[in-house]
Amino acid sequence: MNQTGIAEQMTSFYKTTYDNGVKAMNTLQEQTAKVVDLSLEQSPWLPEQSKNFINTWVRAYSEGYDNFMSAADEQYKRLEALFDPGRDARQDDESAPRTYRKSDEPSSGPITPASRTTKSDLTGAKA
Repeated sequence: MNQTGIAEQMTSFYKTTYDNGVKAMNTLQEQTAKVVDLSLEQSPWLPEQSKNFINTWVRAYSEGYDNFMSAADEQYKRLEALFDPGRDARQDDESAPRTYRKSDEPSSGPITPASRTTKSDLTGAKA
């Protein structure tokens, strides 16, 4: 197996382990939030301001969890893109050219996909 394949498997394993661990912690927090909510409803002696503070705290945790998971998912997508650099281009723009080859004529204009030099151009390998 090549090094890229091993790295992809390791990344997949770490992501699965991470997701499962975080989801387990979130499930525990959600259950705790339900218990706290029931306790607050059954506590007439607790001032309304305190109940609002606790509910705000629970909502802040939920929003923080969602933001954290979004950021983590984005970073895992970036890591996966390192193993397949063309993946993002293919997903974002279906009309983008799929092949990159060296232009026959030198150009003084902007660099375009057709004018980029690839590793095969430098090594002489046929694509």
